[in-house]
Amino acid sequence: MLTDEEVKLACEGIDRLITSAIGAKFHAWEKVPLIPRLYDAARERTKDNVPLVYSAARGLKENVKRGDTVIMLTGWYLPHFMSGETDGPPAVAALARALDLSLNVTTIIMTEPKLRSIVEAACRGIGLRVFDVPEARKIPRRVAVVDELHPYMSEQESRRRIRKWLDELSPSAVIAVEKGSRNIKGIYHSIWGINIDPLTAKLDLLVEEARERGIYTIGVGDGGNEIGLGGIRDAVMKYQPAGARCHCPCGAGIAATTEADDIIISFVSNWGAYGIEAAYALMMGRTDLMHGGEEETRMLEEVAKAGAIASPYGYSLPVVDQIPGKYNVYILEMLQYIVHAYLVGTEQRKWYQQTAEHQEKMIDWIREEYAAWKEKS
Repeated sequence: MLTDEEVKLACEGIDRLITSAIGAKFHAWEKVPLIPRLYDAARERTKDNVPLVYSAARGLKENVKRGDTVIMLTGWYLPHFMSGETDGPPAVAALARALDLSLNVTTIIMTEPKLRSIVEAACRGIGLRVFDVPEARKIPRRVAVVDELHPYMSEQESRRRIRKWLDELSPSAVIAVEKGSRNIKGIYHSIWGINIDPLTAKLDLLVEEARERGIYTIGVGDGGNEIGLGGIRDAVMKYQPAGARCHCPCGAGIAATTEADDIIISFVSNWGAYGIEAAYALMMGRTDLMHGGEEETRMLEEVAKAGAIASPYGYSLPVVDQIPGKYNVYILEMLQYIVHAYLVGTEQRKWYQQTAEHQEKMIDWIREEYAAWKEKS
């Protein structure tokens, strides 16, 4: 197993990789590099100034035990194409797989009814089977997808159902990836500042309720309007072009208000979850907790077949936030390599240290050989 300091060192590299601006999705309107500014604000928020993925993976390791239930939230509906996007569902599927493999955790994924098929496609793409909640809590290598919270439900009814779920499921953690949070006036917005209230279920209330109950929470986002990023709201308002002022009548901006115990900022939200996956694999000392390039390709192809949109193009393709599938695979495989390199390299170093006595004997033998050769010559 790696030491804590070794894991932190690896996670520094992971944080830098997942925040790399390899695409151009913000360049047309950002005044300063958005993701680095949001990352810095989130990093300052950690209690001991550690890499973000390290803090989140540590939170999972400390709070989630064998056989527990974890709730995950995802799904973003794009109003101009009337469908969900490819960013988010693969992320929760990957985290669900890692928790299932490591601790036989049951993951319950919650989303809107119109996005259910996309979430299920991502889960099947990574090899997980989809069952109803009672069956999922009994069978390994599985998830359950719940779509009972409709966008048109009142806040009162949404809270009632959320409290019922938390009472019945007793999750040890709640993780939101690329899932919308209300702004200060209670309105959900797209990253462009458009009101998307009619398309968004009030699942951010679940994170708020979970935090009140002392349940560990993580929020992953890449724009500032997602669950969790309420913890860096000031930075979102300052650096996100629509952060302080949106384009809808509320005029209060897109900055999220929902906070989480740990925040992950990444250039693509999927990458943020994969970063947690990598950090968790390092902490658990298991390379198999990282999914591979083939599984990533299959997930992206499956969600595209299910109708997920490659934003902002509008086509159902294995593309995430303008970035073609193969480059997403490259990022994933680099994360996979970091895990492999640190875990395997550590074992090799231990072996090398254990053979120190033998090495000293070899050096003595070389000295003797050299002395004999010198005497003859």
